[in-house]
Amino acid sequence: MAFVIALLVTLLLTLVVVALSYRVGLFTRSTRDTVIKSQNLYTAEIGLNQSRYILMSKDCLPPNWGAGSCMPGINDKSFINLSSSIHSVFTRALPTFTLGGETYNLDLTGAMAHGASDTYTYKIYAKTTNIPKVVEIMAVAERAGDQTQTVIDAGVIYTKPLGTDYKQFGQGGPREGFTGESVGSAAANPRKEF
Repeated sequence: MAFVIALLVTLLLTLVVVALSYRVGLFTRSTRDTVIKSQNLYTAEIGLNQSRYILMSKDCLPPNWGAGSCMPGINDKSFINLSSSIHSVFTRALPTFTLGGETYNLDLTGAMAHGASDTYTYKIYAKTTNIPKVVEIMAVAERAGDQTQTVIDAGVIYTKPLGTDYKQFGQGGPREGFTGESVGSAAANPRKEF
């Protein structure tokens, strides 16, 4: 009788350990997925910010978004891939940096590496909209070897201020910063133009 009870208790404990191991595995996988999704989001934001910088630095003023070297081929029918033309502007390699014990390498040419084997890539697409002062930018990031992608779809608006201040609350003139970026004829006051 004692032997049978011991076997049943052993079987019960084995089932509990197997169930706990399975739950820990699910938790670990879920945590890793969250890290990958977050890093994809941050990587896509790099592409979005690069495209905003390009619009300002190349004097891409509406409605001529595609004029000159701004965004050649841009139209309102479909997104065009601007990755290579945007990445060609950012040719300077950035130094590797360590944050919270983790090593990162951001090369600004469409990739970001975390550690030795964790690489994220991003592409930038754009199209015009039916609003003359809005261009739609889509940044798509993915981790090499994964099937998931993160997409940021944003409308970049060129606008004039209301009165003497920003449209956005809390970003008025007294908090104005200075920048070396140029927006052509509006270079004296870029914060009021974009």
